[in-house]
Amino acid sequence: MSDTLPPFEDTTDFDDADRGFLAALVPGTVTDAAGRTVWDGDAYRFLEADCPDTAHPSLWRQSRLCARQGLYEVTEGIYQVRGLDLPKRRATCGSPRPF
Repeated sequence: MSDTLPPFEDTTDFDDADRGFLAALVPGTVTDAAGRTVWDGDAYRFLEADCPDTAHPSLWRQSRLCARQGLYEVTEGIYQVRGLDLPKRRATCGSPRPF
């Protein structure tokens, strides 16, 4: 295994992750019918800070990519909700079938 780090000045992966972004859920929490928080994406906002010495820079970078949340247009008429739970959700505009 190589001890060299990837070129962090290359932000292509962030550009790819943000492609089609339409809007974020603000605040980034999901609650149940009783009002209890069942998902708190805002808990990951610490990743916006610089990588601490106690974390591996590549893991920090990957975590930043995974923490992105919101509604994305994948292609015309196909939308995806990301980062509000573990699985991804997709919807086709005008589709009578649930996603």
